[in-house]
Amino acid sequence: FGSFLSRFLDLSPADARITVASGIGSGIGAIFGAPLGGAVLATEILYRDDFEVEALLPSFIASIVSYSVWGSVEGFGPLFGYVGNYHLTSAMQLVWFGIIGILGGLVGLLYAKGFYGISAFFSNMKVPRWVRPGIGGLVVGCIALAIPEVLSTGYGWIQAGLGNQLLHIPMWIVLILPLARIATTGLSIGSGGSGGIFGPGMVIGAFTGAAVWRLLEPVVPSLGHDPAPYVIVGMMACFGSISRAPLAVMLMVAEMTGTLSLIVPAMLAVGLATLIVRRNDDTIYRSQLRGRSESPAHRILTGLPLLVTMPVSDAMVPTRCLLSSSEDPNTFATCMERDGVSEAPYVDDQGRYVGVVTLASLETTSGGGVSKGPVSIDTTFAPIHQSVHLNVVLETLTSTPQTWAAVIDDERRVVGTVAISDIVLNYRRTLLANLRRGSDTAGMNGASEVLIADNSLLNQISIRTGAIPRGVLITAIERGRDVIRPNGDTIIKSGDRLMVLGTSEDLAILSQLASPT
Repeated sequence: FGSFLSRFLDLSPADARITVASGIGSGIGAIFGAPLGGAVLATEILYRDDFEVEALLPSFIASIVSYSVWGSVEGFGPLFGYVGNYHLTSAMQLVWFGIIGILGGLVGLLYAKGFYGISAFFSNMKVPRWVRPGIGGLVVGCIALAIPEVLSTGYGWIQAGLGNQLLHIPMWIVLILPLARIATTGLSIGSGGSGGIFGPGMVIGAFTGAAVWRLLEPVVPSLGHDPAPYVIVGMMACFGSISRAPLAVMLMVAEMTGTLSLIVPAMLAVGLATLIVRRNDDTIYRSQLRGRSESPAHRILTGLPLLVTMPVSDAMVPTRCLLSSSEDPNTFATCMERDGVSEAPYVDDQGRYVGVVTLASLETTSGGGVSKGPVSIDTTFAPIHQSVHLNVVLETLTSTPQTWAAVIDDERRVVGTVAISDIVLNYRRTLLANLRRGSDTAGMNGASEVLIADNSLLNQISIRTGAIPRGVLITAIERGRDVIRPNGDTIIKSGDRLMVLGTSEDLAILSQLASPT
């Protein structure tokens, strides 16, 4: 839904990315009754080792709204009911959770490798594609004859494992169920069937923790008689590590079971499991990027960091050829050929942007005139608002076939155009200016604060006028409680305190100019 909404509202790539992430968080938060975990998952699931931090606050809001709607119909209780609080009484108890963490990481790796291994096997199978789900379903059915617990979502078995009913499940079922679930999930989805990997991941992790409890409970009295803590931590450790979203899954499972008392042992188990998975550099979501620096959405800002400080007006150029509905269409081709452009913005009779007309779309006659018929206008050319910065412009242009865009104001009137080449040229110019400014400051051996007197020669003078000695760099202006970042148009006023760099000689001259006359 987030993807549909971003296309329907024609959002910028940056806003669309946040909208899609918010959709993920709201859907997960509602379905699993975990609004906080769902919101964090939306920011964490996109990368292996990073967060989409810009989406966190919108995901909070979207997740709460969706959870409120869902809860109004289905109720607000946790998915697995309220589990009794766990009380940590000895540091030795953490050892057992550490074992669950290590096993959870290893089982998580087996889940990913088994799932994709089975998927690859079916992809290479020399049978028609429609036959593959039937083969997968047949094998799953055969497994289910021996282990019925592999069928359905498995959430009922998780609830059974959270209580003493776990003692009534045969030991061999508890031990084999994680492996059986890995196999049946791969067979069901890898063969071409539909389904998810989150739910099975919860079951696999839950019975990994349950297996540890069943094996150790008879021989370790301090383990306790309640399997719930170990089942819950098993879910967190196994799927939190292999999904590369440990924090989100830890919060989600806590919300799904209605308890936060296991955070300390969960931190240990999830941490150990995540270290094991990261060392093997694997994930159940193979489309995850390593971090924001690898994301096409952030690669531009990572490689060209100055763009975020540069408004579009820095690179904007006057429109070379502006076509209007009030003009004769027969003159369009002449205007475009005269100005050497193959595309030009088109506005209505009120001057509002409509789209782009291409020279190729104008049918020409053998005599060079323009043919009859309506003008073909491409309305898919997205304009750029004059208030945005160049990082947004470049991200928009590189995500579409466009190499340029019209720049519009609040009333959608075209105020200029900006092209990728204009951005590159302006970035190079700004970078060289910064380097030149840096080299100019290399010879500055002094820093000072200069107070502007009421009747100073500098009072009510702009920095650009040249009254400031050439060898002085004003880094900031303190005006009352405000700190101003100066530019050439900044007016110096009495009472201002200038933070300056320069040689001792130039600073002495500036001090004299700032003094009363």
